Amino acid sequence: MKISVIIPTYRPQSYIWKCLDSLRNQSFQSEHFEIVIILNGCNEPFSTDIKKYLDKYFANYNVSFFQLDQPGVSNARNFAIKQSIGEYIVFIDDDDYVSPNFLQNLWDKANHNCIVVSNFKSFIDGHDNEFIPDYASFSTSNVKNKSIFRRRSFLSSACGKLIYRGIIQDKTFDISVKNSEDALFMFSISSKIQYIEFSAVDTYYYRRVRIGSASKTKTIFKTRVKDVITLVTKFTAIYFRNPFKYNILLYLSRILAVTYYHLFVR
Repeated sequence: MKISVIIPTYRPQSYIWKCLDSLRNQSFQSEHFEIVIILNGCNEPFSTDIKKYLDKYFANYNVSFFQLDQPGVSNARNFAIKQSIGEYIVFIDDDDYVSPNFLQNLWDKANHNCIVVSNFKSFIDGHDNEFIPDYASFSTSNVKNKSIFRRRSFLSSACGKLIYRGIIQDKTFDISVKNSEDALFMFSISSKIQYIEFSAVDTYYYRRVRIGSASKTKTIFKTRVKDVITLVTKFTAIYFRNPFKYNILLYLSRILAVTYYHLFVR
């Protein structure tokens, strides 16, 4: 199996069908990728609804569906990584979707020494055709520099990229972290990433911005300070475990980024 597409979901709404349909419409041959769906922290009626949809539209696809009682996107992703068999892994959130050429164009640039990133478009939920600026978007004019430090913004999210399983190895998402867990995971595997490769510019990951989602919900300042302390501690522990394998500038930039985000943006 070439690619495993991992989709965690919790109490999914109708947007998950658009996510799944975008994978059903891929130009990449269906026998070369699998879809692993993890329903975490809930069960019915969502479990039955998903199974019916898969039976109806995905009979000829490689799809695995699991239901976990333990909630949390990190727990779901960790479980799915162990269950999946693809040489490469792609993470997609259940409220997002991808362009028809997504998997094929990522695969065209696949390499064991790098991660391959897609282009991004963001939109406010309910306004699917009105796109807003996305920090991970790029054009043909700004893809020459492939340094992981220079392109560190692409390490803020685990989604929208092709990751060689050998880069991940035994690394996992930290289930104790509820915000910035993607950035922490991507930093943990960055020691194995030599550079960042870009897909064709028309390869899109469409990111839905939902008001009220976990990453958009305002929290009290005391909680944000505690989150910063926790994240700084965890980034530091990862770095000093193997200080010669990690980029020190990337480490320092991650500390500054999570501090700024949690104190002044979140």
